[in-house]
Amino acid sequence: MTPARARARVWAWAAAAVGIYAAIVAVTYAACVARTGGAFVYPIDDAYIHLAIAKNLAASGTYGVTSRAFAPASSSVLWPVLLAGLRLAGLRDAAPLAVDVALGAVLVATVVVALHDEGLRGAAGAAAAVAIAVAIPLVPLVFSGMEHVLHAVATLWLALAATRAIAADRTTRADAIRVALLAALAASARYEALALAAFLAAAFAFRRRWIAAAGVVAGAAAPLVAEAVFASAHGGPLVPVSILLKRSRADAWTWPAVVYYRLLEAPHVLALLALLAAVTVHRHAARRAPRWDRRSLLVGAAFATLAAHVAAAQVGWFYRYEAYAMALGLVAVAAAAPELGAHARAYAVPLAIVTLPITGRGIASLRATPPASSNIYGQQMQMAAFLRDFYPGERVVVNDIGAVSYLTDVDLIDLVGLGSLDVARAKGMRIDQPLTRDQIETLTRGARIAIVYEDWFAAALPPSWRRAGRWRIHDNHVCAKDTVSFYSIARDEDEPLAAHLRSFAPRLPPSVDDVDRAR
Repeated sequence: MTPARARARVWAWAAAAVGIYAAIVAVTYAACVARTGGAFVYPIDDAYIHLAIAKNLAASGTYGVTSRAFAPASSSVLWPVLLAGLRLAGLRDAAPLAVDVALGAVLVATVVVALHDEGLRGAAGAAAAVAIAVAIPLVPLVFSGMEHVLHAVATLWLALAATRAIAADRTTRADAIRVALLAALAASARYEALALAAFLAAAFAFRRRWIAAAGVVAGAAAPLVAEAVFASAHGGPLVPVSILLKRSRADAWTWPAVVYYRLLEAPHVLALLALLAAVTVHRHAARRAPRWDRRSLLVGAAFATLAAHVAAAQVGWFYRYEAYAMALGLVAVAAAAPELGAHARAYAVPLAIVTLPITGRGIASLRATPPASSNIYGQQMQMAAFLRDFYPGERVVVNDIGAVSYLTDVDLIDLVGLGSLDVARAKGMRIDQPLTRDQIETLTRGARIAIVYEDWFAAALPPSWRRAGRWRIHDNHVCAKDTVSFYSIARDEDEPLAAHLRSFAPRLPPSVDDVDRAR
């Protein structure tokens, strides 16, 4: 078979795998819109934070969730800018979904081609790519409308290109430039790309390929330095507020316990780390792992990336934080599968047991996505509709800001701090640092109403705030709390707020209970 014909067959299998992925996307989309009155709603409120920043960037050049103030609420350098460009081109609400669907197809095709190059070919390679897509899990990430699919694609491209260049007898200038550009793309997608960039730079340095090593470091650093300079010029911190607020409180003494419990809460991560370690042991025992073998480098990069993520970053929250490392790790394990050869049957049962947390989580994620979309529709979208109808342009207090910031023009005060720098600074740039009652009174001065999770602030809510009503969603999968409370803050707002809630109640979807009215 000629090389051209062989490559055509690879792309035919890639097209088949992408077709299966597209079918899963279509079925999931239909299930989502069936729960939201026919309109697609992103199953993560954070998607609307990026849309809000993009809207304000495109309209006024303000990098923030409102047009009134700078607020670096995104952990991605590139994603809001990309959405702003698409908005100027005419693609608005659907832009994140459209881009992620396309990137998901790119990811599946990339996996098929990468596995073919490693010896897992034909139907087996296509099936493995679909299985990896389910296990990541890719489809929920696509529907989240965020930068995580881009991050996974960039991570995979970077790891494949760099390990090929490191394993080769020499690294060409073209290889060095390519790897540097991919490092910049990965880091501009999310800051977690720094762990992989550090591993690859070290590997290049060990092989005395100093230009390539420096290129990886410079490429990964460039977008983050640009972000820091931009934020500093606008009076913000050098690192996005979203990262600072969510950083761990662990110190040298408590860090091991934090990592231990993080792994217990994420058995899929523990299972993948075990698989990567087992692959390494098997390859060395079978003497199939030369010092600078590409598969060894890919497995090492995946293990280092996933381990660094568990050690320094969060896991979970609708499958997204560690997704890029899951994608890289699963591809690395699959790439080594052809080496099992005659041992494949003997390893089948142990592998099935070890991978159960990964595969089970992936399948469960497909079932969780439509209810999650319904949750955001029932809580965040209804909050936004309520404020848009009754409090346009008014100063209001919230603690989940995505849909509210994107779909209304309210003067927003975010009690978590993502969208309000003064609140973030009052909290010491820590999301788990509670505000005092005096701080809340000062920060919310001039606001008319508040819509908050009462459990988060009950002990510190000012006594002058009067609760007027509560909404509770059913079958909560993704919202931090199932119940939001409405408070009047302005002295003359008690009766108007109560009247507005009564007026809006008939419009609430069946998945939402008007708690106080029902009583």
